[in-house]
Amino acid sequence: MAHKGETKRNSFRALYFVSVKKSAGFTYIEVLVTFSLTVLILASLLSISGAMVKETERNADQLVLQREASALYFLLLNEIRQGYNFHVTTERTKNLYFQVDELKMVKLEHTTSQQLVRRTGVPGSLSGHIVLSRYVDHVTFHPDADGRGVEIRVHFKKGDAVLTTETYWRSRIERDGVQGDVPP
Repeated sequence: MAHKGETKRNSFRALYFVSVKKSAGFTYIEVLVTFSLTVLILASLLSISGAMVKETERNADQLVLQREASALYFLLLNEIRQGYNFHVTTERTKNLYFQVDELKMVKLEHTTSQQLVRRTGVPGSLSGHIVLSRYVDHVTFHPDADGRGVEIRVHFKKGDAVLTTETYWRSRIERDGVQGDVPP
């Protein structure tokens, strides 16, 4: 006669072998559901990572534009505060002219290569140029009627990032009865 423990062990083994023999593997439905869920999760991860990369690029471009604006105003700060006789030409592209002293005139010009350029020289003869800022999409100058102040609005654009700055400067030096020559 068999011991009671052996019978239980044998019945457990029989149950184990029967359940393994009845499993026939995965069905096509199970494989299809698993594959569909995997594809859905991967597509979601790819779209989220793509959006994150695009947002990161836009933030980096925005930072570049902020640095460009900061550098532009730093470069112009002293010169515009000393300037007078601000006026805008009536050319196709509106350029800002102003004088720093009797012998030095400055021209701020928006070029077709999306740059804001500064030219200096004597009235009537401006030479050379210094690039003040890049990524300038549009710039407008609005001088005061008395020629002592100017409002400058600069619209920067790089990739998807956009930055618009607006500032007003008025000459710190009071000049009585001084009018500069208007360039041709």
